Amino acid sequence: MTKRESLKRLAIAALLGIAVPVSAAEPAAPEAGEGLEPKSVEWEFEGPFGTYDRAALQRGFQVYKEVCSACHSLSFVAIRTLGQPGGPQFSEAEVRAIAAGYKVPAGPNEQGSTVDANGAPLMREAAASDVFPAPFPNEQAGRAANNGALPPDLSLIVKARVGGPNYIYSILTGYGQAPAHITMTPGMSYNPYFPGGQIAMPQPLNMGSVTYSDGTANTLEQQAHDVVTFLTWAAEPTMEERKHLGFNVMAFLLLFTGLLFFSYRLVWHGQH
Repeated sequence: MTKRESLKRLAIAALLGIAVPVSAAEPAAPEAGEGLEPKSVEWEFEGPFGTYDRAALQRGFQVYKEVCSACHSLSFVAIRTLGQPGGPQFSEAEVRAIAAGYKVPAGPNEQGSTVDANGAPLMREAAASDVFPAPFPNEQAGRAANNGALPPDLSLIVKARVGGPNYIYSILTGYGQAPAHITMTPGMSYNPYFPGGQIAMPQPLNMGSVTYSDGTANTLEQQAHDVVTFLTWAAEPTMEERKHLGFNVMAFLLLFTGLLFFSYRLVWHGQH
């Protein structure tokens, strides 16, 4: 069957409301330069009543800290938000301990200098009010450590990519062996979900990359699910509050509409 005949058949079927089997049409293939359609994943936070899974958020932070933070920054997220409502809800002591594990640039010393005698930047222990520090001091250092590629900041990555959480999950779980007809550029990895199929980031997650303290199986899919949940929260930490407010507004509008209707029936309806 030619492509024109296939399209004609699909158009006729659509007009008649007939479902056409996939085998009846040309198999879909991504256009040149595009990636595969992201995998479809059911997320706990989707839908009008969806919420973040607290355990998944805490595990996702562990994946970010132990794996992703070696290359990717989270520069728009304050450490203190890990303990706030709507987030992973670590205890105050846990948040302080997490902050203490990072070093951030210190302010000027008594001499007004921000570097020590050797020219190295003065550093201090991070506080809960600080944002997560970047893994590299500047863009040049980041590129030098990654064969010229600059690892993106992950604070808003879920919002910045078409496909959102499904796309990030597909990238993390989509690495594989390149087909024989594809010539890989040195230093690149094959991932059919990435535009062009070649990505500068080596496969970051593998079976057992982290060991969960709660005993959850540390499969590749589980780790990807957890870190994507965490990154979705990082991009929209007030999602649950927004949904709760929206529900209250809708409930108020419905109640208000009902009151107006009954007021009309009782007060005005019989006076025309």
